[in-house]
Amino acid sequence: MTFESVRRSLKVMPCLPPSILALIAFLMCLATSIWVLLPHELVFAFRGRTLLAQSDHQGVDDVTEAYRAAGMWMEPFLDINSDKIATLSSWFTASCVLLAAEVVL
Repeated sequence: MTFESVRRSLKVMPCLPPSILALIAFLMCLATSIWVLLPHELVFAFRGRTLLAQSDHQGVDDVTEAYRAAGMWMEPFLDINSDKIATLSSWFTASCVLLAAEVVL
């Protein structure tokens, strides 16, 4: 009993050949990878001058207070970045799954 005879006996719709599925997986993997690599508006660096200005604005005299003020100042940026990074992580996961599907096919 071959695959073709089983498929005909079950009257299943013909499926796409694995090469076409691999090509589709490759194109989708390529698209998701390019999306992850495109520039996104993330905040990764803080200038020392800006941090000093912020600490002077809050009247910070101690180093521990400066760290605390810096942490409070950076917290909104970290929250914004975490949402964007989570979205990019989902796209990257999809790209990895598509790459694995391409390799298997």
